[in-house]
Amino acid sequence: MAPRKQTVSQDTLPTKIQLRPNKSANDSRPHFRFLDLSPEIRNNVYNKIIENSSLILPRNNINRDLISTSAFSRVSKTIRSEFLPLALKATPIIKIAVRNWDFSHIVNFLNRLSDDELEMLISKQRMRVGFWFSGEKADPSGLMRWVERFDDGRRGHGIVFEYTCAKKKFARENWDVAGFRACASGGSNGWVQFEMIAEVFE
Repeated sequence: MAPRKQTVSQDTLPTKIQLRPNKSANDSRPHFRFLDLSPEIRNNVYNKIIENSSLILPRNNINRDLISTSAFSRVSKTIRSEFLPLALKATPIIKIAVRNWDFSHIVNFLNRLSDDELEMLISKQRMRVGFWFSGEKADPSGLMRWVERFDDGRRGHGIVFEYTCAKKKFARENWDVAGFRACASGGSNGWVQFEMIAEVFE
């Protein structure tokens, strides 16, 4: 009599864990540790990561430091202590959300910088401001003060600013009012900022 074929139902198929080969206790391989690399190699890795990441200036709490978008700043305390100082100095873009023409968190951040930190920001970084509005009647005086500060000898002149509109809702309504008033504010340096902002909305 021929041997009976055994069939395997879908319910009894081996799992991925069962298919893995058993490892003996002597088969353990040493794990690669990033911190075992030399400081020079680690810095090269950090610099490559920094090139493709950005910093964020929180809007809600004006006393908070910049936050790196790279997960490397959250891997461990040791890696954070090495990576973050480099990121704060060399990350090319600092992203900032400005709601209803309120630039106060940017002004506070600039005023807290030391002269060396400000010089580093001017020479190696740029600030990308993203506008958004919670309604149709944002106070336009914030935009006017922002434009004026570039001709008043206050901190900000020399920094490269870029402007975008993060959320289009209510943007046109607010620009029609604020742009009309801000176009008469500031001098030649302020006018440069005004024109860049105007391009975003026009």
